[in-house]
Amino acid sequence: TGAEHYTWYFGNTFNFSTHKDPAFLFENTGTYPVVLVASNTWKCSDTVIKTIYIDPDFAVYMPNAFTPNEDGLNETLLPAMRGSTTFNFSVFDRWGKKIFETSDNTKGWDGTFKGEPCAQGVYVWQLEVRSQSGKNLSSGLYTKSFSGELLLYR
Repeated sequence: TGAEHYTWYFGNTFNFSTHKDPAFLFENTGTYPVVLVASNTWKCSDTVIKTIYIDPDFAVYMPNAFTPNEDGLNETLLPAMRGSTTFNFSVFDRWGKKIFETSDNTKGWDGTFKGEPCAQGVYVWQLEVRSQSGKNLSSGLYTKSFSGELLLYR
């Protein structure tokens, strides 16, 4: 309370800022100390040190619709991922029957089951992804699970 001067130190390097609310980009994943030294006009200061964990660059995007109608656009459903090495992708019909599964990141669902086109409608997908670094994500796990609904539109 009452601080007028701020000095922030980021990580085990000489990176620092004297802004009240700085921004800093850590270039690598890992655990880093962040130090704040705050002082008032009379040079009375206080220091706080917190350790933060920077997660691996990890993102998953899953479209919520696709159109396997042989027009050459949106013919397969496949997640777009960054920072992952392996995954397991499954699609279920409305009764919970698994109609598609893959661990090959180049093969998506083409809207068929046993070679026959599936009906237009809503389906459920599940995705389990392993982080590329093999290190824990912020959830404390090496893998993360996602699920949602999608529309197959013909």
